[in-house]
Amino acid sequence: MRSIWGMLVRAACPGGLALCFAATAPAAADLTDRAGRPVPNTSSSSTGAQLDGGSGGGPGTVRRLEPFFPGDNAPGAVGALGSTGSPEDDLAAALDRLAGAADASAATGAIADALAILEGDAAATDAHKAYRGIPLLNWNLPAKVKDVPPGGDVDVTEVRFGDHAITDTWLLRFAAPARPFTITWHITELGTSFGGQLSPAPLLQDGGTRIGGQHSILWPLALPNLLAGTTSHGRFHPLPDGAPEETRLGTQTLTVRMPPAGMVSAILDPNLKPGHETFAQLLPATAERLAAAESAFGFAAGTTPSEAQKAAAIGRLADDAPEKQVWADLRRLDAGSPGFLGAARAAGAGDRSLVAAMRARDQLPNGVGGDPSADVEVVLMNDEAYVSRRDMRVASGASVKVAVTNRDKFTHGFQAVALSSRDRVFGALDWGAFAWTPLDAGGAATVPAGATRQVTVTPADGAFALWLGDGDLGDQAGVSVELDRGPKVQSIPVGPAFSLPVHGASDADGNIWVSLAGTDKIARITPAEDLPSSKIETFLVPGGETRPGMPTTFGPADVVIDGRGIVWMTLPEGNGILRADPARVRDGTDEGVTVIPLKGCDETCRPPVGPVTPAPLSRAPSHLRVYNDEAGNATVFYTEGNADAIGLLRVSAEGTRLAETRFPCDCIAPEGIVLDGDGQVWFTEIFNNRIGRLRVDLTRPFDAPAVDVEHYNIPSAIEVFTPGLPICRAADGCTGASMNPVITSEPLSMQIDRAGRVWFTEAEAQKLAYVDPALAEDGTSKGITEFTPPVNDFHRLSSPSDIGIDREGSLYFADEYGDIVGRVTADGPQEFWRPPARQSLPEVPFTDTRGDLWFIEVGAAQLTRISGVTAGVLPPARPPVFTFETATGTVRASGLRDIESVDVKVLRDGAEAARSVDVGVSDGGFVTKVDSLQGDDRVVIVPRGRFAPAPFSFPVADLRATIARDGSVAGRALHAGTALGERVQVEAGAARGSAAPGDDGGFSLRLDGGVSAGTVSWAGAMPNGAHRTVTPLARAVSGGPTPVPPTHRGDSACARGPWLSRFGAKRVVRLLGRTGAAVRRCYGAPRSTLKRKRHERWTYRDMTLTLRRGKVSAVTLTGRGLRSVPDGARIGSRLRVFRRAIGSLVRDRRRGAYRALLRHGRGTFADVRLTVARGRATGVRVTLVRRAQLDRTGRRLAAHLNAGGSRR
Repeated sequence: MRSIWGMLVRAACPGGLALCFAATAPAAADLTDRAGRPVPNTSSSSTGAQLDGGSGGGPGTVRRLEPFFPGDNAPGAVGALGSTGSPEDDLAAALDRLAGAADASAATGAIADALAILEGDAAATDAHKAYRGIPLLNWNLPAKVKDVPPGGDVDVTEVRFGDHAITDTWLLRFAAPARPFTITWHITELGTSFGGQLSPAPLLQDGGTRIGGQHSILWPLALPNLLAGTTSHGRFHPLPDGAPEETRLGTQTLTVRMPPAGMVSAILDPNLKPGHETFAQLLPATAERLAAAESAFGFAAGTTPSEAQKAAAIGRLADDAPEKQVWADLRRLDAGSPGFLGAARAAGAGDRSLVAAMRARDQLPNGVGGDPSADVEVVLMNDEAYVSRRDMRVASGASVKVAVTNRDKFTHGFQAVALSSRDRVFGALDWGAFAWTPLDAGGAATVPAGATRQVTVTPADGAFALWLGDGDLGDQAGVSVELDRGPKVQSIPVGPAFSLPVHGASDADGNIWVSLAGTDKIARITPAEDLPSSKIETFLVPGGETRPGMPTTFGPADVVIDGRGIVWMTLPEGNGILRADPARVRDGTDEGVTVIPLKGCDETCRPPVGPVTPAPLSRAPSHLRVYNDEAGNATVFYTEGNADAIGLLRVSAEGTRLAETRFPCDCIAPEGIVLDGDGQVWFTEIFNNRIGRLRVDLTRPFDAPAVDVEHYNIPSAIEVFTPGLPICRAADGCTGASMNPVITSEPLSMQIDRAGRVWFTEAEAQKLAYVDPALAEDGTSKGITEFTPPVNDFHRLSSPSDIGIDREGSLYFADEYGDIVGRVTADGPQEFWRPPARQSLPEVPFTDTRGDLWFIEVGAAQLTRISGVTAGVLPPARPPVFTFETATGTVRASGLRDIESVDVKVLRDGAEAARSVDVGVSDGGFVTKVDSLQGDDRVVIVPRGRFAPAPFSFPVADLRATIARDGSVAGRALHAGTALGERVQVEAGAARGSAAPGDDGGFSLRLDGGVSAGTVSWAGAMPNGAHRTVTPLARAVSGGPTPVPPTHRGDSACARGPWLSRFGAKRVVRLLGRTGAAVRRCYGAPRSTLKRKRHERWTYRDMTLTLRRGKVSAVTLTGRGLRSVPDGARIGSRLRVFRRAIGSLVRDRRRGAYRALLRHGRGTFADVRLTVARGRATGVRVTLVRRAQLDRTGRRLAAHLNAGGSRR
């Protein structure tokens, strides 16, 4: 999905992507003959390479067709215009006049007009008609033979309307077959055929060897607005001269260069406009074809048939052809007979419905029974081909059964020609360069009058179309059937055009959930084998705006389904997260759908781009990821585009919001998001052109979540402009989101593969890329690998916008503007598919459990399925559970899927402390023991198996507790010196209890009954599973007092690890002022001590303490192991982390350091000094000082504290 702040237009294409696509020429290439020599006039250097001109030396409009109101102009002006009526429309009008004729004269005139249209009587047809002289009854085939002088030109008139393309030419007689020639088309589009292409494709051979086919030209026929030469008068145009009228209809001329005539086997003339396909053909004249035409129609080429010969020729056409029926009814009317007027009116009214029967050639004619055993049926009637279907799916290696029926009264031949091996040398809608192969029609090569024959043909796997029909007897006697090859591709509309489907996901039952951003609805599709027959249910977003044309309230976007089947969506416009319970939703209602509003941000959120600022402002949650814990609670991470943060929400299994927080991303407008196996959050930064990584302490995510944020620079970038906003560059003083253009690759969507690589798209830089976390280095591009995607159908590099992934690790990307969905691996692009609709904005590829690939075609408002092309994904399910028993070193797991075996590693202080390798997985679980396992370790699981995911890890909680004989339990629950965020569970025999650790990790509770042994445990969750640490309870000293639980105090010095604690605006350095005895109780004996006359220096692993008069007077951090809470400030952290932790910093430019002052007690302060290199803290020293000891800077800081200020 594109960024929610508006589509960005590439700077290199200021006129829009469509103009860039049109302007890009493909590489030139010629077809070659048997000797490898280029065939003249077959270059594909551009879609108009063989254009030889037209009226006025170029493609021209020789006659403009009349505008809507031409009648109030001078006859001369109107007379210069052509008519917009098609022969079928004009025939219908003539029959209507006949049905309503006032007298015999009017009836006679209507009959004459109708017969002139049916017979093609040029003398009796209005000269303004584009089809003048071309009959609807195809009786005059011998008259459609034209001579081509040596190297000369031949004129072909073609009129397209509906499913028809009628021409005045069938055979070409060449005076010099060895020489190239030209054809000048006079082509008119009428009615719904407007907007097609002229795309003739010669089928070439050299000495009997087929050398391929290729469009000679691909020329769009849609005309711009043209002055008609007439004016409109009325109350809206009161000027005496009126307003100039315009038209977009006209007869155009295009002269096209052709290869040597002797190499041309046929010239296929298709109109490939979807939904309005037409087909005509031109053939070289041969003695056999001329003789067949004379035999069928009774007169020879080059002769003028008599009226009797014309009637006889028409008589040879099928009696049940609707054109023939109308003709016969009109011919039976005798103007001199009594009752003529009544009979004429009845004929006009009765035959009117036959015109409708003429219009469609992609269905069987009325009265022709179908052959249920045939895959496709062709009916030859009125010397034109009708076909039962325009496209069909043919599996690899499969045959096609064709039933051919001849309704005419002469023998028809039948041929099947496969067009295959298409090379899209021009663009998206055409056949390109291709091979052609006649297929064996067997006994159906001739079809006698009135007979039906069935033929079975087997096209090659690379065939994309079949030409079927009588190639030797008729310019309209053939038809093209498109073949759907490869995987099965089907689509289903999921809403009206304005519904704007943007994201989708598959649930455990195979249902597809789709967000409808344009209507504040969500859809659930239950896929059928025939996708268009699938059941669609629609559910409302509570309080949403569903009226067409109204601005939506919520605009549901990204979709994720959690392990319990709950559906989650972001609501960018409504500042919320949507939760839908599939078990409770009901079609057409908002039942079972809940909107969870996010914290308001009117004072902090950036308003959306554009002139309208809605109120209240939204954080614009865009993408999200969700995982569950053992109890079914959901943890939801999401990007906040307008708040420049990563949001975190926790929701109970029943749907109650439990907690909400967010972490500044130190970026502008984060977009995509993904969670890795260690619980780290990766996100894309569009405006900063970076990939971000947020390390979150998931043992206490809502109290002390942020450890650090790193950013990795994307190598590629271009200028990207936001339309409608003024230009404002850095030189103009603009920064961040205010800049226009932005220098970015536009990173959008993200996924993580089985190797742990973090993939992302670069939509504007037209690349796919991944970050290797093991090689990534903050502030650099190290570890980033970029791929150039393939060229799309528009001859431009693809612009990947969204990516999905299957369980094998293959990535699937969508080119939103290039009509490509493709598969890519770390080895590069692999294979590609075209969406069914053109220019349909394909987005958000994802896969299901069956291995089908799905994606949204936003522009077409439809969901598309490509069957069986992926390795699939596992259905959403409850998380696996890992248990770590510290007393025995036992590691247990259950609920594993797609994992055959594992290696288990224990990391302690970053180094491997123990391992167990090649542990087999049975029934989804395993049990193993390691040599050592203790609190603050990290257990890494390395899965094995074909579909095994990337390695993942879990923290081991530091649990310590004692139990007395009376059942009282006291202890602490920590991780890395910080209190855990969830309740601890205590079990002793049948007695059970739980308690929440305080800020220092301390907890206490009392169990009923006299027990003296048991366990204390703590459970958490990570993206790859739930985990639990279990530690035995220690017994209280025999005969000693009942253990007293630690007292919870915010400034306790005995919570190991934090060197500074922040509680709202209060900040405390816990160790300052503590006695040496207290330090030893918490941290044990120092590694070394150094005694001086007035002070002592105690050295620990990560700090050095200075003691004066037995109390700590200074703390110096020497290692990365000590952090502040909740902000995680430590050696190596960025300066911004310390600003968040300390709240007030000033810079000492002489010393290259930073300084802060914190209140400690009455008249005393903690003087904090930081040394910084390249934005990171390299040294931290905190000294306890009295006010009198402060220097000038210290006094200024103290005064600032007294004033209640906050400096950054």
